Amino acid sequence: MPYNAFVNIGYVILGAFYCAKTSVALGIKQIQRSDSFLFYTFNIMSTFYGAIQAVRILTQFHRAAVMDQWYTLPFFMWVYIWSRHLDSGIGSKSVTFWTTISLLSYLLTLVHKYGFELALALHIVFALYGAVTIYRKFPIKEAQQPFVWALICCIGFVVLKLLDLELPKINQMFEKISGHFLSKIADIFQIYFVNKYFEVLTLHKNDREKKKSK
Repeated sequence: MPYNAFVNIGYVILGAFYCAKTSVALGIKQIQRSDSFLFYTFNIMSTFYGAIQAVRILTQFHRAAVMDQWYTLPFFMWVYIWSRHLDSGIGSKSVTFWTTISLLSYLLTLVHKYGFELALALHIVFALYGAVTIYRKFPIKEAQQPFVWALICCIGFVVLKLLDLELPKINQMFEKISGHFLSKIADIFQIYFVNKYFEVLTLHKNDREKKKSK
């Protein structure tokens, strides 16, 4: 449990780092205000996510566990929204619509025992579709590595979480360093590489638009 609680600081540090980086980029006009909204929201979500998971682990309250699961879904939907923003722009109504759909999808847990897993799978598909679509529009080499690493970390996040109870049967090491802990490590790196991916694409898009306007 100490490892599982302590690792959540990573979410807070990463979120704060990218919020600060966004402020600097906005200040020197590397990104537009609409871009900063996407970066700020995603990384503020990261800082709160760390706090929510820490509360769940330390209190073991059922409501905190529900909030932990529920809060996971908009993260993936935000990747889709971000991709739409870079592709052709996305208005506040569309952002509200997709965020609401994401939050309401958690109701699947009320109708099926694997409702959350189904909702999460759909969110991952949406995120992957959005990320691939925007890469096809801006196929730059610098975006390849963060995309691949984000995908690897996403797979690690899901698989390690699912195998949490099985891993100790394979090796005693996993009794101390659990699959749940390792999935959090993968998740933190996933958030980092998603940030990196959209940072590269956003800077490329804005650079291209500046050159066109000259």
